[in-house]
Amino acid sequence: MQYHTLSHAGTTLMPILLLLFLALLMFPSPTTASEFTIRPSIAISEEYSDNVNQDREKLSEFTTRVKPGLFVGQEARYWDLSLSYDFEYLYYAQGNKKKGDGTFMQDDTKHTVNARGLARLVPNLLFLEIRNDYRRVDLNLLRSSQISLAPDTDPDGLPIQEYRVGTPETEFVESTERDRDSSDRNVFSISPFIEFQPTPLSTLRAGYKYTNTWYKEEDIEKKHLHEAFLDAGYELTGKLGLDAGYFSAWERVSDPSDSPDQDEEQLSGREDRHTVYAGPRYAYAENSSIYTRIGNTWRRSPDWPSDHEPYWSAGLTHAFAAMTAALMSQVRYTYDPLKEESRREILNTASLTRPYARGSMAVTGAYTLLNEPKGTKVATGVHVTHELTQRLTANARLNYSRRKEDKNARQEDGTQETFSERINDWRLRLGLTHLLARDFTLDLNYLFIDSASNDPLSDDTFRENRITLEVKKVF
Repeated sequence: MQYHTLSHAGTTLMPILLLLFLALLMFPSPTTASEFTIRPSIAISEEYSDNVNQDREKLSEFTTRVKPGLFVGQEARYWDLSLSYDFEYLYYAQGNKKKGDGTFMQDDTKHTVNARGLARLVPNLLFLEIRNDYRRVDLNLLRSSQISLAPDTDPDGLPIQEYRVGTPETEFVESTERDRDSSDRNVFSISPFIEFQPTPLSTLRAGYKYTNTWYKEEDIEKKHLHEAFLDAGYELTGKLGLDAGYFSAWERVSDPSDSPDQDEEQLSGREDRHTVYAGPRYAYAENSSIYTRIGNTWRRSPDWPSDHEPYWSAGLTHAFAAMTAALMSQVRYTYDPLKEESRREILNTASLTRPYARGSMAVTGAYTLLNEPKGTKVATGVHVTHELTQRLTANARLNYSRRKEDKNARQEDGTQETFSERINDWRLRLGLTHLLARDFTLDLNYLFIDSASNDPLSDDTFRENRITLEVKKVF
């Protein structure tokens, strides 16, 4: 894949930054106190990898990474705003890092922007929510799916985020992507909605949401998503409640014009979905609850006959004396940029977490089922964090996943044959974090990846050892 200049990325990010700035001007600061936070940061790391491209043909590389960042947040009476921005510069000393088109590069730059805003246009009634997320992502939907310790999604699988001032604690994540399978992505959404209590025991929420998803890779089409939602809740007792609702989605995919003289993009795909659901929720003990939403989804598209599929979203959280267990099962529709359509996804997760005086331990598991074409992923992991001293913390993670996806192959006689590719993936992470001073840390991390595919031509068969030393300061 070829990447273009960053000017297009800057053009894409400017509207949301301008919008957040205008929001501050539109809603003058009230006399009541508001909380404002600004926290710049800088991280510098040196990394060695014996297989920097995660390929069969190993190429080692020393990577220098400089990552300045900035977080700005404000909580006020009429709005909540937050903006985090990270710029990442990577220098490859030996020039062995491959681009998406197979050529090599000496350096690379990445931008990550996460902007959120919530305006209370009419207090306790009318709200306006704006979000923008820009980052480089893995285009393989099945491979990029992750285990979440605390899944938090709305009925259509979109993440729900709370507005709070402060920089959340982040854990060490892999920063080397397989550039042949990745692209910069920008997701912008705007949603006006109403939320109020018609009676002391009931709540009502209704609104509209528009989402625009853009990929920097020119071969991937844009997606326009229009959503309408209506949900209500009623408290039957102090512990028992009932939820019911309806939400719909109208997806439109834009095909970039092949003609440079033609400015308008043509719609190349569309899908409509309508879902109704209802179900109870019950808080049966302190910090323990269960909820169930059951319904049906009707789908319609010009490319296939209209059909309907069952919908559900259910979860259980149970607090034991020393640990907490969580189970979740959900149906959602996730856009696949390589297929250029939304795929129905059934996600089941389980976790068991046990905090203790000097750390925590968690065991996770997940099963993901995608259709059109069929793909499955089974994943499990163990995560341990332990405070060795007041300033030194150790962490260890062991994850295993098994992916299986149907693919089509053209035979010598021209016929198509479907085969299943199976990939086993082991990942071991070991790390030490030393607190040098307040908000000043030194991290040493080791990562081992063993990925194996049953397809002899697959690029998912590789091994990698990676060692990273990072210094980070948050001001």
